[in-house]
Amino acid sequence: MQNPKLTKAHREEILKRTLSHAFGARALALAKAFAALAEDVYNDVFSEKDRKLMQSLPESWLPTDNDISVEFGVGFRSLYFNGRNAHISGLSDDVYAEIENKYKRFPYQRRQGCLKAYAADHDLSVKAEELSNQVKALKVEVEAASNITRVALDRATTLRNLISGWPEIEPFTTFIPRDRPSLPAIQTDALNSILGLPVEDKKEAA
Repeated sequence: MQNPKLTKAHREEILKRTLSHAFGARALALAKAFAALAEDVYNDVFSEKDRKLMQSLPESWLPTDNDISVEFGVGFRSLYFNGRNAHISGLSDDVYAEIENKYKRFPYQRRQGCLKAYAADHDLSVKAEELSNQVKALKVEVEAASNITRVALDRATTLRNLISGWPEIEPFTTFIPRDRPSLPAIQTDALNSILGLPVEDKKEAA
């Protein structure tokens, strides 16, 4: 096995993989919860009758969007139907791969802007605040873990050095090539012919 030097790109990818392993499940659960909240808000803003009517219309007759905007208490918020409100920086996009990027239909007159204001004690407002606080707390954890992990990664200059000092990190380094590709055999006969080799002894040539 070769001993490749660790580049900045290597370290960033290792960091992303380890953070996703540690926090990915919680981040995905929060994204799903925010997606469900966006769905609940959409269903509250538009009655079942209105939703059925919008769905009955031919495709492209109504505008679509991937979020809905409302007010919770005194705060304006856009809720994304794919739970993007809970996406955590530093994690791999693969963490959220199972959540579809949804678009929903809206009446032309209610496509943009605040569609409804909820009191602070409304169930949906309480849920939004609760999820927001959980996301904030998780971001703090991820940032702290990122900082200390980055220090450990920066101490190693080569892959072997890193794994030797931190064996548990090896599963997150498999993307780094260990072996150099074998070089094709040199066709010496052809090269000799092209380059006029071997060199004749000058004395003999004279």
